[in-house]
Amino acid sequence: MQTCLLEKITGSEEPFVTSKELARKLKVQQRVIQDWHRRYPDFPAVVLPGSIRIRLSEFSAWLEQFQKQHPEG
Repeated sequence: MQTCLLEKITGSEEPFVTSKELARKLKVQQRVIQDWHRRYPDFPAVVLPGSIRIRLSEFSAWLEQFQKQHPEG
């Protein structure tokens, strides 16, 4: 089995999801995810030509930290 380049670089086998897939899971529009990526420099995403990819575990950790820092919503 061939190891993908991102797995070699990051050392993780956890798959990435697209912004569209993440938006579907969160029941928000895709532009919300893209906006977070633009607005917050610490948003955990890998930028590829034409798309961004996110690991769900990294996003969950980021969102938890974000909510602690911004309790007002």
